[in-house]
Amino acid sequence: MLARALVNNPELIILDEPTTGLDIQSRYVFWNKLEQLKKNGVAILITSHYGEEIERLADDVMIINHGEIIVSGQTRLLPAQQGYKSIEEMYLGLTGYTKEREEIEQTFS
Repeated sequence: MLARALVNNPELIILDEPTTGLDIQSRYVFWNKLEQLKKNGVAILITSHYGEEIERLADDVMIINHGEIIVSGQTRLLPAQQGYKSIEEMYLGLTGYTKEREEIEQTFS
């Protein structure tokens, strides 16, 4: 998938959930390649549900819930500005999934 996207040396690459289903080793290889592309000036627009991936790769982040932009800003600063420790915690808190998570945790306790 990435190889096809790079054939014509693009200035912008758009990736939708590119590491879903990849094993850990493949994810890291993929992430390293994306980091190299960023260093070479390629803009990357990526959608992901993996907080670790966003924190590692994204300079800026936007959280969208049911088609509505909830919050956006610099990845490294935004969670703290919103009162959270991580992208994942911020996502859960701002989209209302915290209650559902608590219910799931009670089920497995």
